[in-house]
Amino acid sequence: MIGGSLFSIALAVLALSGTGALADIVPLDAGMSTVVIAVVGLIGSILAGLFLVAFADVCYVLIDIEKNTRVKG
Repeated sequence: MIGGSLFSIALAVLALSGTGALADIVPLDAGMSTVVIAVVGLIGSILAGLFLVAFADVCYVLIDIEKNTRVKG
């Protein structure tokens, strides 16, 4: 999540500065389309990270349920 967010922020900064270095990274012209791609990448990486955190919480809940309902014998 952190790596994707940092890459998206760097991509947006390069697109807004209008440098020619962006053409080597992304095969699009530096402009609004690249900024949109960077913003969507930032939002996507944050949502993916939140999904992973939610999945980990579900796993912890299932493990706790299994521990609490274990038959002692």
